[in-house]
Amino acid sequence: MTVASSHLCGACGASGLQRAFDLPAFPLTGIFVPHGTPARDDDLFDQAVDLCPACGHMQLVTRVPPSRLYGQGYANRSANCHATSGASAFLMNWLDRLLDGRKADCLLEIGCNDLTMLRVAASRAKQAVGIDPVWLDTPLPADLPDGLSIIGNFIENVDFAADLPAAPDVIFSTHNLEHITFPQPQFARLLDSAAPGALLVIEVPDSDAMVRKGRFDQVFHQHVHYFGLSSFLAFFEAIGAEYVTHAYDRHNWGGSLLIVARKPGGAPLPAGIAQPRPQVAPAFTTAQVAQRFGAFQRRMADFMAVLNDFDGPLYGYGAGQMVPSVAYHLASDLSCLTAILDDSADRHGLSYPRPAVPIAAPGSVDLAEAGVVILALDGVRPIMNRLRDLRPRQVFIPIFAV
Repeated sequence: MTVASSHLCGACGASGLQRAFDLPAFPLTGIFVPHGTPARDDDLFDQAVDLCPACGHMQLVTRVPPSRLYGQGYANRSANCHATSGASAFLMNWLDRLLDGRKADCLLEIGCNDLTMLRVAASRAKQAVGIDPVWLDTPLPADLPDGLSIIGNFIENVDFAADLPAAPDVIFSTHNLEHITFPQPQFARLLDSAAPGALLVIEVPDSDAMVRKGRFDQVFHQHVHYFGLSSFLAFFEAIGAEYVTHAYDRHNWGGSLLIVARKPGGAPLPAGIAQPRPQVAPAFTTAQVAQRFGAFQRRMADFMAVLNDFDGPLYGYGAGQMVPSVAYHLASDLSCLTAILDDSADRHGLSYPRPAVPIAAPGSVDLAEAGVVILALDGVRPIMNRLRDLRPRQVFIPIFAV
């Protein structure tokens, strides 16, 4: 399979990116298959992460084709994520503040996924549109409300002027920008087709928080880009959008960053919204990221040594999309686990291409003498509450910060 690499910064467009760390033979994530399905040769790709010294942006070197990343077996859906309700409330609060009692003429969501957020946001608009490739080959729901329409395609293939019912005046996107291979030209042409003064409300995982916490398990093939505040500001400046304000959602994906920007022109913003543009330098140098990645690798090796010393049966808990990344950094195929327990019935009997550990129902086993390894690392808190009732002999958590 052909893969492509980019050596220009996806945020500011600068050249001269520096290698931060390598991830040889790195597995795909977010893909579930019936347990026992043979692994494919193209489940692994040599990966690496570069950093832009100019703005601090980090991005993948190898770009896996979207058809492989989001094809058969890809199961990430908003409705299945424990953080979706909180993330939706955070976003809707911002939309309400920005709209200040009025309805948007045309509200557009980039990356509408299974419509969980768009259905809620649509009540704030006269008409609403969602764009997402998950609807490319999937029939649209029969219960779409009047005024809500869906474009099943990649953003690169959408003609905003021809395909939208009107020029959008509110555009929002949560945890989608980082998936787009070349986001700068796509959002530049989106802004060009938007109404004067159109608002952009964009949320991404905060890469500054990821590095600060040493959560390098959050790097994966689907997230091409890793924005911190300095690179996110540079991105909006590069596409010609005016900064309005920004905020953090500390409870989503270990820390998420939202920026509100706007197309020049249009009506004044509600009072108290606009803030001066921050003047910030990149939070980390390439050498600092490399040092923290090395420390993360050593911690994961030490954790695996602790698991190997446990003298009872071991189970995983939480069949999240990122388990293959966790296993990779543990340098383990997780064959030490009898099964990965998960409360989602639709995942029972499945596994990942790698690691090929069966996913089972928690009620199917007695954990009194067992150790449980929490593998869905962004769900540690709710899983700990669940394990309090299941009473395993011991609980293992691979990371320090939860």
